[in-house]
Amino acid sequence: MVLASPTAVCQCSHHTCSSEVIFFSKQRQGATAAAAGRFCARTGGSVRRQRISALPAVAKARADAAEGTVPDKAALAVDPEFYRHAQQPLPITRSDDGFIEKHNIEFVTTSKGIDLQELNDLFEKVGFPSRDLISLQIALDNTHLVHWARCTKTTRWAREGQLIGFARATSDRAFFGTIWDVAVLPSWQRSGIGKGLVERLVNAMLADGVPVVSLFAEPRVVGLYEKLGFMQDFKQLRCMAYQHPPGSRRRKTSSFAAS
Repeated sequence: MVLASPTAVCQCSHHTCSSEVIFFSKQRQGATAAAAGRFCARTGGSVRRQRISALPAVAKARADAAEGTVPDKAALAVDPEFYRHAQQPLPITRSDDGFIEKHNIEFVTTSKGIDLQELNDLFEKVGFPSRDLISLQIALDNTHLVHWARCTKTTRWAREGQLIGFARATSDRAFFGTIWDVAVLPSWQRSGIGKGLVERLVNAMLADGVPVVSLFAEPRVVGLYEKLGFMQDFKQLRCMAYQHPPGSRRRKTSSFAAS
């Protein structure tokens, strides 16, 4: 699992506190640290003085292990209220007008107008498993946000209205959200469409009050998400998915598709 936040260690001047301050993007960590300096990561309260050290969570865990200490579970916990102060929107690398001008591509922010069979075909072309159309409709109906890209006019590469890329996000609409099914037609990949979908989806989640955004990623696209500010093995947490009853033979294939 990949989560949108690098970390640094917060040391409050009038708290015995080694809790972690969460930042949205490594590129803007310094600026965010200054803004987050008014809050204690553990209490969420205001503090007068606070200093930030760039010791990542993994390094801190290794130091604890070397000393024979057990990491504090409270330090590993996610504090959603503090995230509200730390998260910042992703910069949009290419505007909507830029996509229309360069690629004749527009982004749509509703599931209305999506042809389910065309969406299923897209999934199959990028290696995702084919899905029952009734179940796929149920999934869309229960999705928090849907973003997809379509062609604005017929060209030699695509027809007007054709589905080019897709992404969606589920959430509890308060604390946590997860991005799923990021897919772009192979012939349109490396055009910035996937990146554009994720940027817009993350920002829409943050705007809707969902501060923690995670996703599942295939190894070949982890680098893309890291450039957008996501990080692997967040707070030493590991993704786990139920696949078999205890004691039964383990299945070799996953029950879900990664984006």
